[in-house]
Amino acid sequence: LVFAKLIMTKSDNANTLNNFSGLRISPRFLQRAEAFMRENIHNAVSLDEIADAAGCSARALQRMFKEYRDTSPMHVLCEYRLSAAHEAILSGSARNVTDLAIHLQFSNPGRFSSLYRNAYGMSPSAMMRFHEKNT
Repeated sequence: LVFAKLIMTKSDNANTLNNFSGLRISPRFLQRAEAFMRENIHNAVSLDEIADAAGCSARALQRMFKEYRDTSPMHVLCEYRLSAAHEAILSGSARNVTDLAIHLQFSNPGRFSSLYRNAYGMSPSAMMRFHEKNT
């Protein structure tokens, strides 16, 4: 129970990524790309669409993410989506894993579950059960 409570109060990965942005001033292209990704977590978006929204080329965007975030743009988008899934589970608005995965543009619910477990220490279904039991 203590472990589960710890997981429930653990800061999400997207917030952690946002906190790193304060360490170094990031280019406005990167900030635009991150804002676009946060606004489109429920939509299918490509790297080219993110780059267009940021106002730079896809390759330049990849270089900026590597330099300022030490990861790729699509990885950051995945983290935002996992964070949104976690918030949906904690708010009680998520009822099943498959619908949640599809709603957040994960094409494979099994892969979504695996990524969620790696990020939050519990599978999404276990987190749903735990949250329902303790609310």
